[in-house]
Amino acid sequence: MGGDAGPAAKGLYGRFVTQLLHWLAPRQGEDSSHEELQVVVAESEVELGQQVVLGAIGGTAGTGVTCKVTTPSGKSIAFPMTQARLGAEVGLFALQFGHRCEFVPEEAGTYRIEMVSADGTGRASALLLAHCPEHEKTGVHIDRVFLARLARESGGRLVPWQERFHALDDLKLEPRQFQTTIERPIWNQWPWLASLLCLFCLEWCLRRRWEMV
Repeated sequence: MGGDAGPAAKGLYGRFVTQLLHWLAPRQGEDSSHEELQVVVAESEVELGQQVVLGAIGGTAGTGVTCKVTTPSGKSIAFPMTQARLGAEVGLFALQFGHRCEFVPEEAGTYRIEMVSADGTGRASALLLAHCPEHEKTGVHIDRVFLARLARESGGRLVPWQERFHALDDLKLEPRQFQTTIERPIWNQWPWLASLLCLFCLEWCLRRRWEMV
């Protein structure tokens, strides 16, 4: 690779680089700006009833993109996609031009998303998992029988929403009593130290007088 000195070796290395670049360069008629079609979505797991924005970036410039969503039950639904600037709504940190559509999952399970460019040169797919929401977004009616039994077993009472303010009047408020203990150290105070020294001295004098030491 041009390790030897001299014009011959230099020419060999130059021919190698020229042929390598010629082989790597796109041939005439190829579009160097072509990018692979990609499906972009903000989250791979969503809740039922949540509006999901699907995006497509890349692909042949100037062509449209079609989107087909296959539900967990096997039903295929086609969604029209429009050109738009995609950003955080599909999980992108920087704005990019692409196509987008919206759909709302109505059954729990795995959805398969397939996007195909209009000229058929680009194709991409992705999976989306939809599950039941864990918090109060389902719109299901309140199970009053279960709540009444739960309140009865726990010593409470089920109160209708209209009577929520009157329920506070039925609460018996009992003031809490606290017992405070204050500890006062006495050995680091000079009156107690002086008294203790006097007692020690008196004891020593008495023991000395009685010849006990």
